[in-house]
Amino acid sequence: MSKLTDAIKAYNKDTKSMVTPRAVAVFPWLSRAKTKVGDKVVDPNYCTDIRLDPNVEAHAAFIEKVERIVDEAKALIPKKAIAEKGWRSPLKDELDKDSEEPTGFVLFSAKTHALDKEGNKKQLTIVDASKKNKVTVPVFGGSEVKLIVKANLYSGGIGSGISIYLNAVQVLSLVTSGGADTSLFDEEEGFFSEAAFANESDDAPRPQDVADGDDSDY
Repeated sequence: MSKLTDAIKAYNKDTKSMVTPRAVAVFPWLSRAKTKVGDKVVDPNYCTDIRLDPNVEAHAAFIEKVERIVDEAKALIPKKAIAEKGWRSPLKDELDKDSEEPTGFVLFSAKTHALDKEGNKKQLTIVDASKKNKVTVPVFGGSEVKLIVKANLYSGGIGSGISIYLNAVQVLSLVTSGGADTSLFDEEEGFFSEAAFANESDDAPRPQDVADGDDSDY
């Protein structure tokens, strides 16, 4: 086993989970696994980007934290390997869809495998703001979420970089197929829909059934 392999294993073993700040989900595949990127078939995974605003204190602090993690991890990889195969960061500038110019926001990407080592389906843990109820209705782009994530360093034939494992999602403001943002409401006493936050149901409508595209912001 090489020194680099040992260093990567040690780094990943010592890496701790962290919680993102509250942010808007972009291109979320959380209710159902993503299996394609365009026409290309990929290993089933749950994934989402979140949109970070450098002008928001909590977002700026998180961006700085991730940048430190990236810099520390990058220092472990030989410069030659990075020069030959490249380096991938979980942070990237968001680009306008039409002009392709930076919007001023930063996207943070996270994902996790949808199958276990035996090939069985895994369900991503998604809870509501109370943390007590599972969310099984589709989570569309525009929903506000927090993520529990863990950084993972890798290096090989595909290049080197930091991938972010998505461990759990907390939905704080839900946008569903109706497209309405509920963030303006206050939490009130009264009716509570167990159907919306019940145990996992395969019969629930999914956003991917409506728009099965890689670049559709639900």
